[in-house]
Amino acid sequence: MVRLPLTRLFLMLYAFTPLSASACGSSATPSPTMAGVMTTVSGLVFAGDHQGNFMAFEASTGENLWHYQTGSRIWGAAPMTHLLDGRQYVLIPSGTTLVAFALPEEHP
Repeated sequence: MVRLPLTRLFLMLYAFTPLSASACGSSATPSPTMAGVMTTVSGLVFAGDHQGNFMAFEASTGENLWHYQTGSRIWGAAPMTHLLDGRQYVLIPSGTTLVAFALPEEHP
C-alpha cells in the first residue's frame, strides 16, 4: 500500500494485466478528485478532477489521450455512457451542467 500525505492528493490511475495483476501503465493528474472512473469495452478510461478537467485515458497504458475543461468542478459524479442510434456517448455532470461527448465511430 502506498500512503500519501493528505496535502498531496491527486488522481492516480493504474493499468493492470488481469491474469498477472502486474502494472502495465499509469497516469497521474496534479488535481485531487472525488469523481468516479468509468471504463469502456473499447479500452478507454474516463475520469474528472476538481479543476473541471474531464479526461480520457488508454486503458492498457494509462496514456492521457484527451481532456476537456468543463468550466466547473467535477465533484462526486461518475461518467456515464449510452448508445443512441448506434453511436456511443459519454456524459459527465459538472457543476449544474451535464456535458456530453460522442465517441469516434471506431476507436483505433
